[in-house]
Amino acid sequence: MEDPTSAQRISECGKALAITTVPAFTSSAGVHIPTMIAACARMAGTFLFRSFSLNVGAAAPGDAVLSVEATAGSPLLLRTCAGILKSLGTDIVSEPSEPLGAEKNQPQQTLLETQAILDPLYAPAKAKFSLSDRPMAQAAAVAAGVLVHHFAKYVEPDRGFGVASVAFAEGSQTVPAPLPTLRN
Repeated sequence: MEDPTSAQRISECGKALAITTVPAFTSSAGVHIPTMIAACARMAGTFLFRSFSLNVGAAAPGDAVLSVEATAGSPLLLRTCAGILKSLGTDIVSEPSEPLGAEKNQPQQTLLETQAILDPLYAPAKAKFSLSDRPMAQAAAVAAGVLVHHFAKYVEPDRGFGVASVAFAEGSQTVPAPLPTLRN
């Protein structure tokens, strides 16, 4: 039986993650919005990957690992993000208005750099909302949707959702760095 408070905790955690992410990726030079959206989406994929408890053998952090679990689980992240956008009144079209491969759409940090920044910042929210890795993946997908909506004036929602979609796949198919040891 599913916890009736789970959806609310995922939603509230997602909002908290979005709020946490913005200053982590803002500098005196401003913010590169696709990098910030991709960061949340990559973390969603990373939490999803961790939920699989795969034996990755000799694969190192940053290596791609294709799995049935990622193929089956990734649509959950897309649906979660799209659902949040719809609930916020942001429409996305079936295809971005421009190719996602354009340099301006590319994250300015690697997946492992993103994880190094956000893993320690997301850990308190994970504990506060009592979420395991799979619901935490959904919460990070909520955060990506919140950021796409919030920054729609600067990055078209279809492009922001496209960036998130690519980053969901990247995160769910890449061996994450080991979790940092948190000190009391």
